[in-house]
Amino acid sequence: LEHLPPEAEQTLDIAAVIGRDFSVDLLETVATTDPLPALTILLHGQFLNEVSPGRLDFSHHLTREVIYAKLSPLAKQRLHQRVSDALIALYGPRSNAKASEIANHCLQAGASHRQQAVIFSALAGEYALRAFSYAQAAKHYRQAIETADLLPPDQELAHWVQQAYLGLALAQESLAEWDAARNTYQAWRKWAQQNRLPASALMAQYRLASMLGLSGQIDEAAAIAARVTQQLPDNTPSVIADAQKRLHLLVSTQVNPPAWTHAGWPGFTPHPVKLDFSWQQITHFLGAEQAAQPFNLYGWSLTLQGQTQAAETVLNYAAHLSEEYNQPGYQATSYHLMAQLCGLRGDYTRMERALARALELVEDTPHLRWAVVWGRIHQAYVDMRWNQLARAGERLHQLDRELAGRSAFQSHRLSVQVGLGLLAMFKQDLARAAHYFDLALSGSQNLYVSNFVAVYLSQARIKRKQGNLEAAQQDIIRAMAFAGERGLLADYISAAVEAARYDQATEQAHHIIPLLEQLETQAAHANLLPARLSLRMALMRVYAALNARNEAAWYRRLSRVDRDAIAASIPDAGDRVAYLSRRDLRGL
Repeated sequence: LEHLPPEAEQTLDIAAVIGRDFSVDLLETVATTDPLPALTILLHGQFLNEVSPGRLDFSHHLTREVIYAKLSPLAKQRLHQRVSDALIALYGPRSNAKASEIANHCLQAGASHRQQAVIFSALAGEYALRAFSYAQAAKHYRQAIETADLLPPDQELAHWVQQAYLGLALAQESLAEWDAARNTYQAWRKWAQQNRLPASALMAQYRLASMLGLSGQIDEAAAIAARVTQQLPDNTPSVIADAQKRLHLLVSTQVNPPAWTHAGWPGFTPHPVKLDFSWQQITHFLGAEQAAQPFNLYGWSLTLQGQTQAAETVLNYAAHLSEEYNQPGYQATSYHLMAQLCGLRGDYTRMERALARALELVEDTPHLRWAVVWGRIHQAYVDMRWNQLARAGERLHQLDRELAGRSAFQSHRLSVQVGLGLLAMFKQDLARAAHYFDLALSGSQNLYVSNFVAVYLSQARIKRKQGNLEAAQQDIIRAMAFAGERGLLADYISAAVEAARYDQATEQAHHIIPLLEQLETQAAHANLLPARLSLRMALMRVYAALNARNEAAWYRRLSRVDRDAIAASIPDAGDRVAYLSRRDLRGL
């Protein structure tokens, strides 16, 4: 090195700061004079090698290390400044794979380049996130946040800091690091409040509530969703406000005094929706890469509230977004929620395809298996509906073992316990069923809304079978009030069917006929075929109890039509036979 002419030594210094495997274009941009004569010397002396046309590298990594080590701190800093400026000039904001390299040079270029270090660290995180390199993405996003802490508040910088907090939380969610993601959302909110950015603080809370709901921590999600709903600014897009209010309603476990029907049971409050907004506008408001999960939650809310056509539209868009931005975990969630929607419609062929697609998306990525836990629970519930009790038991016990002792997935674990209780009900083991339902209710603040209804209805059925009609009635009222206030159409129908059984047991079945017929119309409008079948079977039983033979026969025929349509959609012949064996209408 000591024998090199000054211009060759200067060129080698620049190359050492640039790093390994660099382009001649970059070297020419950084150099203050034409580097070609110096490069000729360095190539001839085997300090550098040409690895491909227009690209050079050091002949040995120790050569670069020695040259870099002999540079003074000031020389290193100034050369890093020049290299970072050259890279930004060459690649600009569309740096993609180069963003990490630019950020590294900016970080070593000193205080003058800290703002650029924040921007390109955030861009490097974004690139890594799209490439499924979640741990690497998290590292870049943390780097952006830590560097921004060294700078005074700045409006342009605030955008990138917000993106870094959000990106870091998304990377942690994708890695199933739920506690770390929670801490990130809380830190984001604190930063936004300190910088007087109320919209950003609200978005941090909104995302935290969504994540907690997704990871089965419904009690915390409910508390945060309530705060968010109260703090929504007037200029919030109507669809975002609607989605948030529906989420708040669904994750809350509070039961308010109900409105009563003429039948003497709590009434039903529909929650209609009108999707009259620009998808592009809402996506821009949420952030294109962050919009998939809020849309998933919106589609889930609409599904439970019987707004099935709107739900399908929203979930398809969520799946499209997550596919476009390489987010297989959220895409799997979209397909699982679509499977749930198809199950409520009684379209089991499409349901099976959607579940298979969800599982396919994450089967080779172990840290994304969280995205299909709900789907696996859903499969067990469907098995019970198809009378495949042994298979349902195997699935539920396997999930029970996997979820035991986890701080997250509390709602999932409670759903498994409810499923085991329902399985015991199918087997007429009422004592075991009651045990599982008591376990589920001990964590009722984290109980999934449909399972909240299912537990109270199952307990009502147990008490009715035991002759405790007064206690059974109170459980039915609680379930109907809960489902009715939230507009949970399929769940309210289940409660109304159990109310009809109660009215039959107390010889006042004629009171509930108008309510059942009204719900039959609503189920048909929402295309909820299994729910309509339940209502028609209930009407058949009621009319039979009243000795109205013509009406009972009419609803028996209608029930058979719905039953056969549902059976026809079950893909497997064995499952189809098992399903039909539980619905032999001649014996009802």
